[in-house]
Amino acid sequence: MKYGDLIQFDPIETVVQLRHADKTTDAKQLVATFVISDEMAERLAAVVFPHLQFDQPADNKGVLVIGNYGTGKSHLMSVISAVAEHAEFAPLLKHPQVIDAAHSVAGRFQVVRTELGSTTMDFREFVCTQLEEALAKREVDYHFPPRTKIPNHKRAFEDMMAAFQKQYPDQGLLLVVDELLDYLRTRKDQELILDFNFLREVGEVCKDPPKNCVTACAFTNRGWKTASSQPRICRHISRQSCGKSLVPSTGSLSRRRMTPDSIFSTSRRTLITTP
Repeated sequence: MKYGDLIQFDPIETVVQLRHADKTTDAKQLVATFVISDEMAERLAAVVFPHLQFDQPADNKGVLVIGNYGTGKSHLMSVISAVAEHAEFAPLLKHPQVIDAAHSVAGRFQVVRTELGSTTMDFREFVCTQLEEALAKREVDYHFPPRTKIPNHKRAFEDMMAAFQKQYPDQGLLLVVDELLDYLRTRKDQELILDFNFLREVGEVCKDPPKNCVTACAFTNRGWKTASSQPRICRHISRQSCGKSLVPSTGSLSRRRMTPDSIFSTSRRTLITTP
């Protein structure tokens, strides 16, 4: 008998890219291999899924995932978005509490996954372009009006969702953006104000369940200790557009930046905060 006959394991994927979940087989594997601690299960069941569901009236908000490189942000958002897109993946989750909670969102969404790279595009232009391209692939014809022609974007998103619901009357639209914090660090002060205002408008649209428009943003923080502006950016976005944050961390976050509501998970890898 060989050791291989006694011990079997799947190789560990050290780097997970959000767009991998666009492929059904890869998405299934990401869900099946995601380890969920009791603390993470509680946050998923009490924070994430209740804010994503749109069947019951609620104060829906977007979801923030913030943490250092390699702490599982993209894997987490891949799992959440994969279950939201494919109902059959919910039983693959590794925690019974999460399986029960996931039924409220499982298979209820068309999902748009994207990430920000080394681009100088305006954030509003980036989001609108990604949504227009994704909707076109789903045979939904909609184009956002120019920024100079509208006082705000709330009506534009409502019109977008009206066009979306003609094609998908029983589903919501889930937008997942990865690597956003690195992008915001490159923006100048006036540009940041416009980005924050746009995020606020998107977050406020998420509060209207009949529109079925929910936005989830995965943030990447690669230098929490040295970039003092990053916590300020994260706090501003949390305050403006989202009410809950899932914050993967290596456990080295300084105590002075923790709030009374902060809780370390038993895995010592994930910090969950509620602003």
